[in-house]
Amino acid sequence: LMRDYAPFSFSEAGKVQGLSVDILYRLQDITDVEFVPVSGQWTNLFQLFKQGDIDIIANISDLPERRAFTLFTQAYHRIPNVAFTHDANFRLNKPSDLSGLRIAVGKGVFYEKTLKKLFGDQIISFTDQASLFKALAHNQVDVVLAALPNGNHWVRELGLTDIWVAGELELPGLIGEDLRLGLQPELAPLRDILNQALQSISMTEKRLIENRWLGAKAS
Repeated sequence: LMRDYAPFSFSEAGKVQGLSVDILYRLQDITDVEFVPVSGQWTNLFQLFKQGDIDIIANISDLPERRAFTLFTQAYHRIPNVAFTHDANFRLNKPSDLSGLRIAVGKGVFYEKTLKKLFGDQIISFTDQASLFKALAHNQVDVVLAALPNGNHWVRELGLTDIWVAGELELPGLIGEDLRLGLQPELAPLRDILNQALQSISMTEKRLIENRWLGAKAS
């Protein structure tokens, strides 16, 4: 579980919490499978997972190049990735609108390689989420690309002002961010069990969890 990916998974007072954590513990209740949380930054967690030192990784998106070493559950949440900027006049309508800008992204995020192919040295990667927005605050970058709820969290957390959402990042075949659990290939039976458990969580339960962490008001 990422420790800096609020509101999906983040550490506070030594405890990892968030939407993804609530989903994970709900799955634990349904399946009687005990999960032992391991928290860290994405690049370290992903390397540990690839080495086989972690059985399951949360908040992972399904990409073809990951399928050789990952079994994916169905998505438990989908979120838009957007551009945060100081420039109130900038609008992101298509990827080419980013040309000529210094672009900050999270290191290892699923669309990082695609962006580097498109924009090369314009892409500046950061290992933790807070650093993305500190760089924007200090005018070291022009745009931060991040998941909307996570970006909003860091804007509030760091007390940033005059930050605008310029539009959604839509790349060919990569629209939005699908949050899933990724399992080691030998855990195929567990993947099936977790998918069944995810399907058994009612829409009411899902809305309650989302409302708790995303700030939505119950209707």
